[in-house]
Amino acid sequence: MKDKVLYKDLSYIVGGILFQVYNYHGFGLREKIYCQYINKLLRENKINFQEQFTIPVKYYNRHEVKRYADFLIDDQIILELKTGKRLFGKDFDQTFEYLKLTNKKLGLLVLFSPEKVIIHRVLNNQ
Repeated sequence: MKDKVLYKDLSYIVGGILFQVYNYHGFGLREKIYCQYINKLLRENKINFQEQFTIPVKYYNRHEVKRYADFLIDDQIILELKTGKRLFGKDFDQTFEYLKLTNKKLGLLVLFSPEKVIIHRVLNNQ
């Protein structure tokens, strides 16, 4: 049977970076600070990425507003970070919205919580 995990190798590397950041710094930093450490490790691992990736939202073919994903990894994976005790439905909705607007297939919604780092894979099957 063919392995159907989308972007398996890249997801594994990114997951390792997220755990490395959390294991070293733990819980309690602002999202922006975690992003800075992730940026550094992505560069060290020579992974292509865009931080604060701009997503234009069109309305009748006009750019009306912009959204910003924390990272676009290797033009394939949207990476969205959160800090706190739990994720909410709106966090999943936000990640899915980014996938839909960019026509990307995989988002990693990450929670840096007091107990651990939690990584959710969000798929765009449209």
